[in-house]
Amino acid sequence: MFKKSEWLGIWRPREVFTVPAANDACPGWLAWYAHGKESGRLSFAQPNHLELERSCAAAIAGGVLRVGSGGRTLSFRCDEPQRLQQLCSAIQAAARPPAPPPPPAPPSGAGRLAATAIARRGRRGEPSAPEGSAPQSSAPPAAAPSRLRGVVASREAAARARALQEEARRAACERLREVKAAVGAGKAAEERAARERRREAAAREIAGRALCTQRARESVCAGEHEGAAAREAAAREEAAAARGERQTAADEAAEAARERAACASMEAAAAEAEAAAAAAEAAAKAAGDARGEARGAAARGQAGRARALAASSVAEAAAKEAAARERERAAARREEEAARGERRAASARETHWREKEAVAKTVAELAVKAEAAEAAEQQAVAREELARAQMERLMAELRGCEQAVEAESREVAVKVMAELMARSWEQAFVARAAAPDAEGDSEGSCSDARTGGRWKLGGWPAERRLLKAARRKAAAGRVGRGTRPAYWSGGAARHTDGFALVRIHQAPLLAALNEMLGVEDPSSLSRGRDVREKGEYTGLQLAAAWRVENPFMWEKYVIERAGLSAHAARMAESGQQMPRLVVRQELADATLRLEERHLLTTVNEAYLMHGTRAETVLPILRHGLNERFSGGHFGAGTYLAEVADKVNQYVARESKAPVDALNELHSYLYEDGGKRPENPNVFYLLVCRAALGHFVSTLDGETSLPSRPGEIPHQVFARGAGKRELAPIPGSPNGVNYHSMCVEIGGKVKRHREFVVFHSDRIYVEYLVAFNRVV
Repeated sequence: MFKKSEWLGIWRPREVFTVPAANDACPGWLAWYAHGKESGRLSFAQPNHLELERSCAAAIAGGVLRVGSGGRTLSFRCDEPQRLQQLCSAIQAAARPPAPPPPPAPPSGAGRLAATAIARRGRRGEPSAPEGSAPQSSAPPAAAPSRLRGVVASREAAARARALQEEARRAACERLREVKAAVGAGKAAEERAARERRREAAAREIAGRALCTQRARESVCAGEHEGAAAREAAAREEAAAARGERQTAADEAAEAARERAACASMEAAAAEAEAAAAAAEAAAKAAGDARGEARGAAARGQAGRARALAASSVAEAAAKEAAARERERAAARREEEAARGERRAASARETHWREKEAVAKTVAELAVKAEAAEAAEQQAVAREELARAQMERLMAELRGCEQAVEAESREVAVKVMAELMARSWEQAFVARAAAPDAEGDSEGSCSDARTGGRWKLGGWPAERRLLKAARRKAAAGRVGRGTRPAYWSGGAARHTDGFALVRIHQAPLLAALNEMLGVEDPSSLSRGRDVREKGEYTGLQLAAAWRVENPFMWEKYVIERAGLSAHAARMAESGQQMPRLVVRQELADATLRLEERHLLTTVNEAYLMHGTRAETVLPILRHGLNERFSGGHFGAGTYLAEVADKVNQYVARESKAPVDALNELHSYLYEDGGKRPENPNVFYLLVCRAALGHFVSTLDGETSLPSRPGEIPHQVFARGAGKRELAPIPGSPNGVNYHSMCVEIGGKVKRHREFVVFHSDRIYVEYLVAFNRVV
């Protein structure tokens, strides 16, 4: 029989059941005080609970109950509510009074005869036989049968008690085994469940990783959006759960407050009723004749108690109704939150599917584009193969042209040497004819360069023959005409300076020269420490161009180029190679469209540019570039560049030149009545053919950069030359000096490379270009 109870200290009785009063072992009541979910204690009203403990032996052996230290408490451990209910039932059964023992069975046979004899002796007053002696024939006393029955009954009760103890022990052991088996099975089941959970967690983790990997491969953006949506949904769910928990806590607090208020109101009403009863009793004692009034006061007190009970019931009903409404509202809010969550989840799923379809569409488009790109790549490879074949054919032609140029250079060198020898012979003959007495001196002054010996001619007739041969060669003019390029006009110079300026009108040649004026960085055109004239402009545009035909300077250049070619051949025989020059790709492409695009690459011949002022154009065209009038950070040489950005820094507007020099220049440039540029304030630069030979690379103009593995850096200038002559080439056969210098980007030069040549005969000015600055 169970009933609710109130709080007692820190222990709250969950269930209380009453022990019947007929039980002498444990009268009173037995209460279960719970502490937590799986622990508690059992308290008894009387200290004698041995019979109850013995009755609960099975539960104690199973590990459910144990005796506490206080003597009045049985502590228990319960894992399941069903087992706790079974424990309470067992305790109730143990608390009931034991059943009366059955009546003893009547003795039979010898026992009956012995009992009869003992009874007869008892009636006669004869003493009974001593214990252990044989029964006598006299009748037993009257008390013997009852004593015998008591002994037999006690023995039978002891046997029954022992049987019950043995049965209880066996039951306890069996229960213990069952409990242990159940515990072992439970532990095994828990371990299996834990293993299954771990396996499922690992499978979920692997599946999650695979899914994440697949989603990441499909679309990183979709995964990020979905993760953000999932995190936001989880955050919303957590916020909703937190709000629900807070609301539940608030509801519980409100219910507890209402219960406390109801209890307080009931206690106040009881106190009021008690006060009224006390007043009524005092009035009854004071005046016996005021019994009616006391009864009325009692009735009023009872009415007040009734009203208090009614008010408390109304308040409790109102509180319950308010709690119900609050719970309904909370349930409605939770349902609404759940519905919103479902809608958001559906929207997220729909968005995910849309994004997945978009990703699939994008993947398909990318696949189509990839196929198109692959087809284009195959076409590009085919075009590249065709271009490579054409390039190999052009390289073969170029090698043939180089060989022809080398042969022509050797032939020109031989012819020039023959002409020089003829001139020397003529000068010697004239000097000897003018001073016959100084014949020995004249003969001594003319030595043979190849043999080192003096002339030994037989006399005047031989000398006349040599003079006539030299005059015939000079009259024929074979040397000058044979060394000119094939694309020259072939006409005589229009001035007495020995050179001609031929205006260029061919569109392809003008386009190639205009391409050379292309700039790399328009924002850097007017920046730099070497800029002579700054301004706001974005590009350079060709205005006019002329080809320079100067046979004397060309012959000097061809002789120097032949000497560089011979030096390259000697270095190749000794196992050394010249470094290969690679110019800017735009300049190389423009060079291929010039009239004479075949360059002698064995001596690193290339087209480079040089900027100058209008007043110095004619002296350069007459006598060539002169390193003696030049200077800079990297020595006293002629500075060339491969980009128009760098050349543009050293030019000046022609209107700033002296009037006399400008008029003279215009008389050379426009003497044929050709049209002048629309913008008269043009700038001038020179497109030069330069044979750089074996050049040395540097960053600072002091120390060389290694051109091959294992080369040790060294000084670029010769000792004592004052930056006018480069140092000898390491390991060269005859100790030849470097032919030119290349200043690379990264040291003192920040944007454009510079080339410095210290012997200007290795440079031939081939084109004069007039250009404008475009805003």
